[in-house]
Amino acid sequence: MKFKIIFFASVLSFMFYLANTSLSYGQVTWNTFEEKRGLFSIQLPSNWNLTEMKGDQAFAPIDYMFQYNSQDNSFAWVELMISEPLYTNTRAALDSYISEYQQFDDFNQLLPIECNINALDNSTACFLLSSQQLEGELKRNVLNMVSISPNGVQTDIVFITSSNVFNQLLPVGEFIIKSLNMNTSKISQELKEEAIENLQVEIPAIPPAKDTVSSTPSKSENIPNGIMNSTSRQQQETFFPEVETFVTSMSQGFGIYNVRTNNLFAPGEDILLYIEPKGFSYETMTDNSNKTLYSINFDADFTISDTNGNILTEQKGISVNNITSHHQNKEIFIPFTITQTSPFPPGNYTITYTIHDENSGNTFTIDKEIVITESQTA
Repeated sequence: MKFKIIFFASVLSFMFYLANTSLSYGQVTWNTFEEKRGLFSIQLPSNWNLTEMKGDQAFAPIDYMFQYNSQDNSFAWVELMISEPLYTNTRAALDSYISEYQQFDDFNQLLPIECNINALDNSTACFLLSSQQLEGELKRNVLNMVSISPNGVQTDIVFITSSNVFNQLLPVGEFIIKSLNMNTSKISQELKEEAIENLQVEIPAIPPAKDTVSSTPSKSENIPNGIMNSTSRQQQETFFPEVETFVTSMSQGFGIYNVRTNNLFAPGEDILLYIEPKGFSYETMTDNSNKTLYSINFDADFTISDTNGNILTEQKGISVNNITSHHQNKEIFIPFTITQTSPFPPGNYTITYTIHDENSGNTFTIDKEIVITESQTA
């Protein structure tokens, strides 16, 4: 997990901040923090600071640090990290913590892993208590808690103190954690929307057709995954996709592709669509020698919708580089890649691809159903 490795690299900077903060200590009271989007609330002592981790400092889509303002060189904080499930179960998550903690000096698992029902915001949570000694700082105790809610929200809480104040601050840490009240339905939707918003689409330039014979599939074959019979489609439209199919790898040329036999994709996997447009128009121009040239120019849009037809994200006017040739090339293909920069949550989606022929003003659309699943076979 990304956040665990970086987390320990940032420890000394937090210690410096805590040790050099000038504070006025009076009677400590408990205050309620309400997350601005209504995702959760939590109780915090008045002598603890709150920081929302963003950008490169954030180790999860929702990441908050609650820090104890120590008057000496002791330290304590609680970090709350909320994400889509990174593991199939909480024990697997804690096993990953152990494997990474073992790289630190004097790692010692103080208690066996324990799981309690309704231990963290009414969800079953598993706990790991350990100690480590990092070079140049006090020995620390680390309490890890992980829960995975039924609607697909993983919550990681790390309570860390220097060993000299662990016993005194443990009841405080436990109270903070028990006070956590999460709106997991709203969090699940927030995580889903954020994953979709981070999509990137890459459409490479369409290369000129080669003069060699291409391996275009026979129309008499029973071709899966939406490869269409050109005769019936031509009767409906002038500009249309003669072939539109998911493929397993980027095509190296017209008619050269490996058909994907299903529409199941893993979280984070690229979604590759191979398209052969037909009925497009040419723009005529001349070169420096006054010879006639022909230009082909497409633009593309796409939208991704949920099963209720709600558009989760869309991009419009994606430029596909012009092709300029001495011939009116017919063998043109469009390799369309959608990259999951953040893994999609498992579920069913509809991708609507729209291809515009800039020379004629004609357009066609392709609707493709996909399923994001934890286990898939291409």
